[in-house]
Amino acid sequence: MSTPELTLHVVPLSHPCITVEAALDLKGLDYERVELQTGRHPKQIEEIYGEGNVTVPAMKAGDEQFNDSRSIMVKIEELAPDPPLYLAENAGAIRDAEAWGEEVLQGAARRLIWGALHFRPEAMGTYGGAGPLDPAGTDFAIRSLRGFWKYLGITAELLAADLEQLRGHLNKVDELVAEGTIGGETPNAADLQIPRRCG
Repeated sequence: MSTPELTLHVVPLSHPCITVEAALDLKGLDYERVELQTGRHPKQIEEIYGEGNVTVPAMKAGDEQFNDSRSIMVKIEELAPDPPLYLAENAGAIRDAEAWGEEVLQGAARRLIWGALHFRPEAMGTYGGAGPLDPAGTDFAIRSLRGFWKYLGITAELLAADLEQLRGHLNKVDELVAEGTIGGETPNAADLQIPRRCG
């Protein structure tokens, strides 16, 4: 089977985008990476992928298109089965952990990061690997963070709940490692969905 032309649309510092890129690199697949601007990407994705499609990562594989990390991972596995993202002996456990990583853990991590930055906007530069922002940069961060809170539906109440559940999430990651679902020699789909700093 010939590999179709792959185009991946991403935004910077998005864990689901990093997940898919890591899977493509692991499989040795060639792809065009198109980086969109965070905040403006929903409209851009909708223009490219059609009405109702507003999230990243999004990927075109020839005439097919995929608009979430898990469906992209399935397509990547189909295009290049080795090394496997879903090991036959525990594929069900890997899929369950992958879904939990995407649906629960990533959402909590996203809210906690952007929630904390709301209270220390000058630290937004450190999230991208630079130093604290200067006053002009901090003004820009304050405006941007208001948008992130609205876009992600963050509230102080949600942040309090996320903090309360954090220890349980970390314990679950430890359990997944202990049972061998994640943390093996070769990363699987669940390894890639669960932020490495948690493992």
